[in-house]
Amino acid sequence: MNSGGVPKKSTVKIDFFSSSPKHVALPIQKVVRTADVLISDGSEPPPIPSEFISLAEATIQDAQAHLDDLPSMRPDTCLVHFYEPAFAHNGLRQDLYESSDSLQRGLPVVSISIGNAALFLYGNTNDEKKLDLVVLHSGDVLIYGGKSRPMFHKLEHIFGVSPGPLIRETAIRAGNLNLTLRQF
Repeated sequence: MNSGGVPKKSTVKIDFFSSSPKHVALPIQKVVRTADVLISDGSEPPPIPSEFISLAEATIQDAQAHLDDLPSMRPDTCLVHFYEPAFAHNGLRQDLYESSDSLQRGLPVVSISIGNAALFLYGNTNDEKKLDLVVLHSGDVLIYGGKSRPMFHKLEHIFGVSPGPLIRETAIRAGNLNLTLRQF
C-alpha cells in the first residue's frame, strides 16, 4: 500500500479463455443502442473520437500477440462513466447488451481507467464471495473477450487518493473516469 491507502500497481495475468477470467470491465448503467439511436433519450450518439478507436484496436492487437483466440473488434460504441470517491459500489452484472452476433463471437470489450484507483470484483460466478479482485490504476486498460466475455463483475470501491500530476495537468476532478469501448 502507498501512503494514501491504495494498493500498489501490479500486473494482472491476461487469461481470456480459462474457466476463471482474469479481466473486468466497468460499465455502470444500461444504455441500449438500436441502430444509431440511443433508447435512453432518442438522440444520435456522437462519433467516437478516432484516438479512442485507435487505442482500443492497438491494445487488442497487443493482447493478440499473447493469445491465439482473441477476436479483433472495431469499436462502434463507447460508454463513458465517472465515479466519485464517495461512490459505494454497483451491483454484480454481466455485459450482455450488444448484438447476439457480437456476444456469440466473444468480441472483446476494452475498458480504460483514468483518475483515482478503483477496486473491481470479477469471475465466472454470481457468488460475490468467490470473485477475484483487481485494483485499476489511472491509465490501466483491461480487455476481456472470448469465453470470458459474459463474466460477472462489479465496481466495489473508488479510492480517495487522486494522481496529483493528472489533476494538475488536466483539471479532472477527483474520481475515476472510465471509457468502455465495444462493437455493438
